[in-house]
Amino acid sequence: MIRHLIIKLTEKETSMKKLFISMITTFISLALLSGIIVKAENYNVYSDRDTRLQQIASKDIKQFNKGALLSVNSSDHSNNKIVQFKKGFDLDTMFKKIDFEYIDFIGNNTTSLFEVSQNDYQIIVLYYLPYIISSEDVIIRKGTSLPNDPFVWRQWGLEKTNYFNVWENMLSSQEVMTCVIDSGISRNHPDIVDVDVRSGWNYLDSGSVVIDPSGHGTSVSGIIAASTNNQIGIAGISNSAIIPLKVAQDNGDITTSNTVKAVYDAVDIGCDVINLSLGSQEYSAAENSAIQHAINNNILVVAAAGNDGSNDLFYPASYLNVISVGSVDQSLTKSTFSNYNDKISLVAPGELILSTGSKSTYSRVSGTSFAAPFVSAVGSVLKSYDKAINQAQFLEVLKLTSSDLGNVGYDNYYGHGLLNIQKIVEMFDKTIPMINVDEGWKFNEENGQWTYLDNNGVAQTGWLKYRDSWYYLNKDTQSRETGWVLVNDAWYYLDEAGVMQTGWIKLNNNWFYLQNSGKMKTGWLKAGNTWYYLRVSGTMQTGWVKLNNTWYYFNSSGAMQIGWLKLNNNWYYLSKSGAMQTGLINVNGKNYFMESSGRLR
Repeated sequence: MIRHLIIKLTEKETSMKKLFISMITTFISLALLSGIIVKAENYNVYSDRDTRLQQIASKDIKQFNKGALLSVNSSDHSNNKIVQFKKGFDLDTMFKKIDFEYIDFIGNNTTSLFEVSQNDYQIIVLYYLPYIISSEDVIIRKGTSLPNDPFVWRQWGLEKTNYFNVWENMLSSQEVMTCVIDSGISRNHPDIVDVDVRSGWNYLDSGSVVIDPSGHGTSVSGIIAASTNNQIGIAGISNSAIIPLKVAQDNGDITTSNTVKAVYDAVDIGCDVINLSLGSQEYSAAENSAIQHAINNNILVVAAAGNDGSNDLFYPASYLNVISVGSVDQSLTKSTFSNYNDKISLVAPGELILSTGSKSTYSRVSGTSFAAPFVSAVGSVLKSYDKAINQAQFLEVLKLTSSDLGNVGYDNYYGHGLLNIQKIVEMFDKTIPMINVDEGWKFNEENGQWTYLDNNGVAQTGWLKYRDSWYYLNKDTQSRETGWVLVNDAWYYLDEAGVMQTGWIKLNNNWFYLQNSGKMKTGWLKAGNTWYYLRVSGTMQTGWVKLNNTWYYFNSSGAMQIGWLKLNNNWYYLSKSGAMQTGLINVNGKNYFMESSGRLR
């Protein structure tokens, strides 16, 4: 191929190399402009995924050669793009036309979702822009663990969640599969070797998961399902089968493209629970869609709330419907590192948690990464009682059974409280009926829109208050609005999650002000001790403006100026009302004459 020819040139041929590269570049440009097909090698882009799905839940451990990618298997994802094409788009034509530098299919059979290199993306846009639904940068995630403390032999987390009172009732009556999307698993660990660990998939090297260099995924898996009552090491909460889906590199980096791929695969193999002990503050539409797809397919999705010690949103935990788990220490106080916001569902033990480590070790680990698997494990136990349990039901069970901490009722630090395993098991032993299956937010995968159903399963329209935030549901489509929306002759702005905004917002380099009611403000506005003027369009005025035959001046931050003002070496005087003065004026006992243009004579 062309780039291979370029690579083979020797360093001694510098001048000829420059000429040759110039000629090749010209040829490529002409080829693109004239529609010449630069044909890729014959390749079935879906074949790797078919192989993956056959192997992931298998008990046979195999290694495969890297072959999922066209042409070049680049390890650097930082500049790559995630691209989704419209349904019905002829992908085979694109594969024949473009010689891809890097491409990987990360969706499922109904989602044309690919990861491509930056260079390939530019060529795709050149040819196929009308067929692209969306595109976004690949985001590099990090695992949410903290540095480990010295080794000790005590599982205080199980004691605080009342596990020991009901552990004999935790044995599964039917097979349950928990997908741990993480760094892998040390399957020969003495407390893991007898666990039902399936083949899984290594999204970095294409093959079964056989090791876990960092130990992060092994610690998460040990909390969920380490062998119990075997006179070795620690006790796991559940005896769920573990499906390790390795997405984390040795340095902890995790691409959203690999996470998306793993989630779609988890759905198609029939996974029951997904644990996501990873994340960052960046939102990914592709990752959100994949997770909502999983939830719509009756999978319980649990994620770590993040270790920034801030109230920033942290994804994937902060996506709608995901169960976001914060961390508490042994005194049941929120861990200093644990994030706090209105997306927190509950808390679980997350400091100095004893679990299985890399190779055959045991480690004390800290982080919301290790609080999340407590909840995932309980989810797998509930799935063993009843496979039909869905995300909304699971969240309701957690609300009803959690032990309240912090302020009375729900709060942003502890959510609905501390996980209480004993209460959950006792609830199911008494066969307490579940909540309405249809209540809450629902994601329509066909149109990518959200709707909200009340406890009778009826779709809501108009304004809706949910967790102290306001949303607006279109009266015709019943879908959640985003962006600008006109309601009763007033404009409102809803962010990408549909939340109504208030206060100052900046959009396309223009400032707008939204009142406490959410209504866009126009005309004069006093914020603090400063006056602003907002045009009919809502945009903040800067510079000179004439209102009712009077001139006013607003600086670059939009604040109305008063007193003396120097512009372009000319002096102007603005009264306390902001009005530009003309004629004879007296300021501090001195007379000045201002011309009709407002300039000082």
